[in-house]
Amino acid sequence: APPWTPLAPLAALVNGSFAVAIFFVLSGYVISSSADHKHEFLPLRIFKRYLRLALPISLSVGIGWVLYAIFGFRGEPQTPPGLWETLRLAFFDPFYYGFCKLNLALWTMKPELIGSVSIYVIYALVAARARILAFGALIVAALVTSWAWYMAFAIGSLFYMLRLNRRPMPDWAGPLLLLAGLSLGGMGMWTSEGSPTALFATVLQALHLRDDGASFLMYSIAAGLLVAGLMHTARARALLSGTIPQWLGRTSFGLYIIHGPILDFFMRWLAKQVQPAHWDMIWFFGLFASLSLFGGWLMTIVADEPTLRLLKHIRLPEGWKRRAALRSA
Repeated sequence: APPWTPLAPLAALVNGSFAVAIFFVLSGYVISSSADHKHEFLPLRIFKRYLRLALPISLSVGIGWVLYAIFGFRGEPQTPPGLWETLRLAFFDPFYYGFCKLNLALWTMKPELIGSVSIYVIYALVAARARILAFGALIVAALVTSWAWYMAFAIGSLFYMLRLNRRPMPDWAGPLLLLAGLSLGGMGMWTSEGSPTALFATVLQALHLRDDGASFLMYSIAAGLLVAGLMHTARARALLSGTIPQWLGRTSFGLYIIHGPILDFFMRWLAKQVQPAHWDMIWFFGLFASLSLFGGWLMTIVADEPTLRLLKHIRLPEGWKRRAALRSA
């Protein structure tokens, strides 16, 4: 049997790109729920979404600057950028270019912002009955263009609109979807000839669709299967409601935006100094995980949760509210 057959579900657990796709599906679901229940002036909602992402990541970029100045990039000394370039790297580049050299993990901020704005625009401008078609069109666009990651947002939105978590399914369906999602999410790590990713790319070519984002499309589909499986697997939901999973969920955004600088600047510098052997990687990974978890908790307390509290106080003046209501009437 091909090597990916038995290992795929385990490989999914260490596949960062698959984890990003899961977060995008969940983000599509949560943002759709917010857009459906809380009506707000569209430009203000988009501005607040930008702040919700930009303010926490600006602190991670600042920490990245310090680590970059002390440890260099991947163990090589570097000259840190000046003040204005650093501000640009924090507030502009991740959202426009999808890149920040002080925090490589921030490539996700561009699809996160564009995916969020797409959902807000659809809910604001498209009639309720036509929204399913709009998100379906977004999935088609992801297939025929290079917007592979945006399929995940559309899948999450469709899950919310279809109220998938309330639809009855046989007891075996949830675990099966869960296993299918993990398997497909792990398969994307193999790209050699005959692998699922290569076969999927061949199918896309046969349909005259773009194949350069085959792995990303696979991850989006796999993430959708996984989330659907979680919704219909009672034991999995019970497990995720525990203290540790809830804490990890609370700190997940902070953990994500801080792990990049720790890995690329400090851990790679340390690896160059000590040159860990095979078994040393256990304590090496433990150190990285510990620093990331502590950093994620710190980012949550210092940046993420204060940003959420701040956004609750940003509202349109009453006069503007009345004008916005008249325009939308």
